[in-house]
Amino acid sequence: DDSVAGAHTQGQNSNSIGICLVGNKDFTKEQFSSLNTLLDSLLKAYNLTKNDVYGHYNFSSKTCPNFNVQEFMKMR
Repeated sequence: DDSVAGAHTQGQNSNSIGICLVGNKDFTKEQFSSLNTLLDSLLKAYNLTKNDVYGHYNFSSKTCPNFNVQEFMKMR
């Protein structure tokens, strides 16, 4: 439920939606397809742009999602 604050990124949980891809680095084309579908829906529902999408690494010392989110968003 997107009205409930998540526990995905300290300091960002009350104003963001966390998306999890199961895996480490070797995501499948089906996962990326599903991610694209979900992002399309969320961007439209919240009137957001591609520039409003970040990786966990933008807010912490972690590396997830282990791909460059900004480059991924440019290629969509």
